[in-house]
Amino acid sequence: FPVTIGGSLEANYALINTKYLSFVNNVEAMNDVKHQDEIQEGLSIQLPARGKIRIGSDLVNTDITIPGLPPHIADIQIQKRTANLIPDSEFFNAIALNGSQLKHPREVPLRHNYVLTLYVVDQEGNKQEKYYRFVYYNRFLDPQA
Repeated sequence: FPVTIGGSLEANYALINTKYLSFVNNVEAMNDVKHQDEIQEGLSIQLPARGKIRIGSDLVNTDITIPGLPPHIADIQIQKRTANLIPDSEFFNAIALNGSQLKHPREVPLRHNYVLTLYVVDQEGNKQEKYYRFVYYNRFLDPQA
């Protein structure tokens, strides 16, 4: 059951908005998951061909919801054959791309095999040791991904 923190609904496990996103592989692992929207290691999330994916901890206003993150940490803007990470200007320092912490809130193009790390933050917005890691695969470059 989600809890309310500071007026925003927050999930108690990492999940996707199944109205907009879906998992694409590992049917066996999906059968073991309690919740069909729960993000688990080894599962791939199919992104739409176009649109904006909102990432954060706010259960109502995000497409990828992760407890412990700021309510909104970043968006991924997907266009025809490109994807760009748009960090929130307040929390860009809680994001690393390929192991390097972002130094500015500017839009960053995502490339095939880029590793996106999102750090949990405390009440003051300070980055903690706990993190969630995603690998961006561009199916146009890797049809087997």
